[in-house]
Amino acid sequence: MTPAADGSVTLAACPDTADRGEDWRWRVWRGPPAAGSGGEVFVETDPDSVRATTSFVDAGPVTVSRRAGEEVVVVPLVGHHLVADSAGPWQRWLHPGDAFVLEGEESETVNLSSAPGPARVAIVRLNTLNDAPLRWVP
Repeated sequence: MTPAADGSVTLAACPDTADRGEDWRWRVWRGPPAAGSGGEVFVETDPDSVRATTSFVDAGPVTVSRRAGEEVVVVPLVGHHLVADSAGPWQRWLHPGDAFVLEGEESETVNLSSAPGPARVAIVRLNTLNDAPLRWVP
């Protein structure tokens, strides 16, 4: 991900580029980091199509459940975080600058835990208001 001139970085969006021919729906982006904060998380949406809510967790463990059709974007701001499927074999470490997107037609639950030390993660939930798909492209 290449930062803009002001240091901001788009982490996930729908669509990710104008040439895809899809209507713009939403964007999650990180502002420039300030003194170890990892940067702030911002969400822009088409208010006629998408509702977004953002919550912050300072240290894990926490369980994150996603309903069918909902998208969840996990954005580590400070520290290292392990996201793992609660019913499956996969897990992945996330670091500041990463974004992890949960999406799909079936509900799912993941466990999020933090490594020792300072930790902060943003959890952005995106829901459709008109049944239009919330496609995401990395």
